[in-house]
Amino acid sequence: MALTGHTSGKVPYSPSGVNAVAFSADSMLIASAADDTTIRVWNATTGDEVQVLRGHEAQVTNVVFSPCGKRIASSSVDGTVRIWEWQASRLVFALRGHNRSVLRLAIGSGGNTLISGGLDGTIRFWDVNIGVATGSINAHLAPVTALTCLPDMNILASADTDGSVKIWRSI
Repeated sequence: MALTGHTSGKVPYSPSGVNAVAFSADSMLIASAADDTTIRVWNATTGDEVQVLRGHEAQVTNVVFSPCGKRIASSSVDGTVRIWEWQASRLVFALRGHNRSVLRLAIGSGGNTLISGGLDGTIRFWDVNIGVATGSINAHLAPVTALTCLPDMNILASADTDGSVKIWRSI
């Protein structure tokens, strides 16, 4: 099955790259983030597009579902992290704090914390219930290119373009 629908965006005849995909916790949905500035939600069984989220002003770099599946978080070259109630196509929070593009996302602390990594080398922590930053780490000297979290153990791993991988405990 192929999921198609992302367009070339603002550049005519330019292919639009899909930068990230994520399954919902129940594996029924897939979200995709693309250069055309959209996030699309797909039925994982049928391949049907069920929602399109618009609001980023530049390429969308990553996407994650909340553990309950009711919200999606996205990051973008526009420097924002956005939290959506995807079924209503409603923006809940537009989070700003990175100085440049936001490249990666991870969910931590039982789904209450969103973690973002940026081109500026920082990792930021966000409370998804109230939409505020709860902390940051000047983690890397190069762009953060990967994040993964073991939420139950409060351990975060991050990587950057210089080849560095770091482990953070008690996040």
